[in-house]
Order: sequence, then C-alpha cells, then structure tokens
Amino acid sequence: MARVSIYRALLLAQLRAQTSYRGSFAIDLAANALIPLIDLAAVVALFRVTPSLGGFSVAEVLVIFGLSATSFALADLIVGNIERIRLYVRHGTLDAALVRPLSVLGQVLSLDFTIRRVARLAVAVAVLAVAVWRADVVFSPARVVLLIVAPLTGALFFAAIFVATATVAF
Repeated sequence: MARVSIYRALLLAQLRAQTSYRGSFAIDLAANALIPLIDLAAVVALFRVTPSLGGFSVAEVLVIFGLSATSFALADLIVGNIERIRLYVRHGTLDAALVRPLSVLGQVLSLDFTIRRVARLAVAVAVLAVAVWRADVVFSPARVVLLIVAPLTGALFFAAIFVATATVAF
C-alpha cells in the first residue's frame, strides 16, 4: 500500500507541474483532442465516395474506429511515455530508477506521465458513444460486456507493443 502512495505522489507532482502554466496546458489539451478528430475526418472522407466499406456501413465503421481509438488512447495515456526510455538510458535517468526499491517500469511510467493525453481519450470515448448510438446497437448483457472489455483488452495489446518496442533501447 505504501508503494501505491509513492506512485500517487509522483503522478500528482507531474499533474501539478503540467497544469502550472494554464495557457500552455489548454493548448496541449486542444492539440491532443485534435488528433483523433483528424483521424475521424479521414474515415468520414472515405465514405464521401462510397456508401459502404468492406460491407460495413459508416456507423459500423465508426464503432470500430471508436473502439480502436479508445484502446489506443488508453494505452497511450498509461504507457505512452515508455518510448522515452532511450532518452532515460542516454541521460542516466534510468540508472537512478534501477537503484530504487520500486518497480522500474512503474517509475519510468510515472516519471513523465502526461495528463494532456486525457483529451485524446475523451474524444475517442465520445466518438465511440456517438457511433454506438448511431449504429442502433441492440444491447444485450454480452454486448455491454464486449463494449467495456474490448477497449480494455485493446489497450493491453497496444501497451504490450509500446513496452516491447521500447526494449529496443537496450
């Protein structure tokens, strides 16, 4: 339990530091919210020339897009800064994490946790919610479970890829 409070303190310190300059933080949030919207515009542009794509309607494709965007945004929020591990190795920051009695992965993930990525996740969840509503999905208990589990397992998949590709630094 003490370790959890240490990580929480590290994350709160990152949050305070990132929100100390409110204007810059607002611009970062807006820029991160724009990324999935640009991806969404590309998908919608495809449907300007065709009524269906691979047998899927625009609403069905938007559900798939929402699921994948939510999965990616969630993984990016939690482990997205792992890509900076090569910089930590180069600058010697990783050495300090190796001698502490905490999980190295946990320390690296909390070292540069970026809260601005929440905007990307919020937009992805909003797109998913609107897409599910527009697709007229008939909900059953299994579909509700699928709607919850699919983004979480997708996030685990993307997180595993992020961590695996970060090991190239060694």
